[in-house]
Amino acid sequence: MPHNLLGKTCKLWNVTTGDRLKTLRADRPYEGMNITRVTGLTSVQIDPLKALGGVEKPKEKIK
Repeated sequence: MPHNLLGKTCKLWNVTTGDRLKTLRADRPYEGMNITRVTGLTSVQIDPLKALGGVEKPKEKIK
């Protein structure tokens, strides 16, 4: 039985036992896109990219 179809996830439940079987989530539009060191954008523009799945990788230490 699907649940929370208007949200970001869909949870499937066993209606007999009440156990949750699985949680499904669709990929967001920018899922996994590396936005590290992006230029020309403000934080106001970057924050929505992160909310839509964009990621900033931590800076690596230079040896």
